[in-house]
Amino acid sequence: MNFRNITIVLLCLLTIACASKRPVEFTDYENNLVAPKIIGELVLIDKVIHENPLLGVSLSYQDKAFPEDRINTYIYPIREVSWEDTASVLNSELSNALKDVDMIVQYGHYKSREPEVLSDLVFTVDNVKYSGKKAEFQMMTNNDIMIFSDIYLFASEDKYIKFRTSFNSHLTKKSMGDSIVKKIIPFIKAPPESIHMKSLRDEHKKKMKNDIMNLLLETLKKSDNTE
Repeated sequence: MNFRNITIVLLCLLTIACASKRPVEFTDYENNLVAPKIIGELVLIDKVIHENPLLGVSLSYQDKAFPEDRINTYIYPIREVSWEDTASVLNSELSNALKDVDMIVQYGHYKSREPEVLSDLVFTVDNVKYSGKKAEFQMMTNNDIMIFSDIYLFASEDKYIKFRTSFNSHLTKKSMGDSIVKKIIPFIKAPPESIHMKSLRDEHKKKMKNDIMNLLLETLKKSDNTE
């Protein structure tokens, strides 16, 4: 059973046991997340802290000049024991995010999605370097309106910071998403690793170590039997 499956099983048990109250071991997004309420023309219009700790928190920003334009931001734990190879971890999660978009299309919320263009997004703001991944694509609504859509993904603390931008192609240029993300992300500070996630990661490390030891013992036994 991999780390993702282990966390799902444990979270199901926790959800049943603690449905009425969010456990203190989970990340406190209410008090420990730093995110702007207003930045330029963007206004925070919705904030949802999900009961499932793997889903983290969702923020929705609206452009005051173009109310139809939405920038959705998601901050949630990295489902890995280690993310030293940040590029590989981001690429894997970006692939998962695109599968989620395809599922939305499959469910009929959009008519279609064009193939994505993947790229790195690296920039510096106030001497701080930000390195992320970007997926750029177009979607067709059920009313035959072409939407410029992007997914941006960064890693901070033990969290992903994901942006989903959607712009009406009749009203907005393609490049709008980049400038908005560069404007918002310097003002977002993800909370540190929670007690809950540390416990899950430590448990998985222990299981991996035990699995390796058991495999070595089995190999030694087979070797002894063949001599």
